[in-house]
Amino acid sequence: MINLKKYLPSLLGCEDIIAESISLDTLIAILKWSSHPYGSKWVHRQALHFLCEEFSQVMTSDVFYELSKDHLLTAIQSDYLQASEQDILKYLIKWGEHQLMKRIADREPNLLSGTAHSVNKRGVKRRDLDIEELREILSSLLPFVRIEHILPINSEVLSDAMKRGLISTPPSDMLPTTEGGKSNAWLRQKNAGIYVRPRLFSPYVEEAKVIKTILRC
Repeated sequence: MINLKKYLPSLLGCEDIIAESISLDTLIAILKWSSHPYGSKWVHRQALHFLCEEFSQVMTSDVFYELSKDHLLTAIQSDYLQASEQDILKYLIKWGEHQLMKRIADREPNLLSGTAHSVNKRGVKRRDLDIEELREILSSLLPFVRIEHILPINSEVLSDAMKRGLISTPPSDMLPTTEGGKSNAWLRQKNAGIYVRPRLFSPYVEEAKVIKTILRC
């Protein structure tokens, strides 16, 4: 019988080495490996923590488009995701469009054959994408974007998503209340019923601290 206690220190040491090596270049491989039964739950948690902490950097890199929907879903549910809601929405849509383009390529490989109508020559335009299929790809992700906290209030990213039908219901604080005014999802108000917890996005937290200090003076 193998004495696992003998090998435990070296196994834990390997996990530390893997966790310390997490970077943009290694993130996808480590997420995939650690997700398997033979992987490491602890390393997986560290990789997801890196994804949340460095989300602003990840989503503007090619690595973002290699993320699986499950890993992306876990990240965007976190209160500690380090990105603005507008950027989260913007890049989720880009991710969905990329997934749809891959589907098109798989379904119609002749599009990549170098013909006059090939993707290589003309590219897949936004208008070519089936909005219903894009909506299906993003259906499990977009509900976790906290659209009530998208800034600026007149965000083009949000209005474009609504025009395309990717978001069917506008933010609750854009809707009139029964009293005729508008609610504020940033504030916890009695009987308002629309308060949405904002993420602890560092720039916003620091700004809130500054405002709190000013109000105390």
